[in-house]
Amino acid sequence: MRYGLMREVLLSYLSPILVDSVLTRALDARHLTAASVDEAQLAELASDIMVGLRLFVPEERLPTLMLALADVLESHT
Repeated sequence: MRYGLMREVLLSYLSPILVDSVLTRALDARHLTAASVDEAQLAELASDIMVGLRLFVPEERLPTLMLALADVLESHT
């Protein structure tokens, strides 16, 4: 599942608690669940979580994280 891949990428940069918090907040804001997310919604979630990620991921690591998330989104479309 692509949502799971996105979560795995995030775990390389953040603690599990922060990853789950950021993802849950984004899902709740869109009234979605991890199981119900389709491809378009996953891309929107990735965009939504970037605001939160900027707070917790060191600035020098953000470009690498963004590329990794883009790879997850593009590799399965």
